[in-house]
Amino acid sequence: GGSLEYTGAPYFAAAAMLRGGADLSHVFCERSAGTAIKSYSPEIIVHPVLEASAPHPISVEAFQSIVTKSANEVAQWIPRLDGILVGPGLGRDDVVIETCSQLIITIAAQDKPLILDADGLFILTCALAPRSGSPTATQVKMLQALSSASVTITPNKVEWERLCNAFKLVSAGDDVLSLAGLLAPEVARRIGSRTTVVVKGPKDVISDGTRTVECGMQGSPRRSGGQGDVLAGMLLTFKVWAASSVAKMAFEKGEEE
Repeated sequence: GGSLEYTGAPYFAAAAMLRGGADLSHVFCERSAGTAIKSYSPEIIVHPVLEASAPHPISVEAFQSIVTKSANEVAQWIPRLDGILVGPGLGRDDVVIETCSQLIITIAAQDKPLILDADGLFILTCALAPRSGSPTATQVKMLQALSSASVTITPNKVEWERLCNAFKLVSAGDDVLSLAGLLAPEVARRIGSRTTVVVKGPKDVISDGTRTVECGMQGSPRRSGGQGDVLAGMLLTFKVWAASSVAKMAFEKGEEE
């Protein structure tokens, strides 16, 4: 994540990963955001490789060429990464959205722990309820890839409403946060077999489609900008540790057998 307008969000997420115990934290952002994010901290490795749309109309071929170039710049790093967070500060530029949609497919294919937050959730919602009426080929492939991916989504109130509406689970006027305990398992199951939903609200709801936990513990008395980014960053660190622990236990069990 990281765009001309939003440079703080990817910094908060990346810094939270490091504070949470990650060894290294990389940020892949738009070229226009690179210098600002680099200036925030020497600890974060910044790759300003995402191309945004040209200031003038371009052909479909040129659009795809830009997308392919950006996607390849990031994709070469994916095998070296333990987990990926898509969304904080990403923005909604058409080229960037298409690039990240293709990258989500690649991430899922390599079975990397994945978190979708902020504009990453916008990408997911647009695929579930396309503005054009029918999903693009990339959106179809992305949803298919997510169906078996290890993915965690972290919607706030507005993002949760959009997701529930995309799945046609609620009606106008429904209080989606109060229904989160009932709806979160269903949303998790509809996205994929390894999906975890973390609904942020006065009472947080966490569900993997089978088990659901609610946390009403008092947190911050107000919603400050960047809190969600910090949560997403720390969640990725913990998700990677959990995946590593499960893999280690499976290996040790195999050795014993």
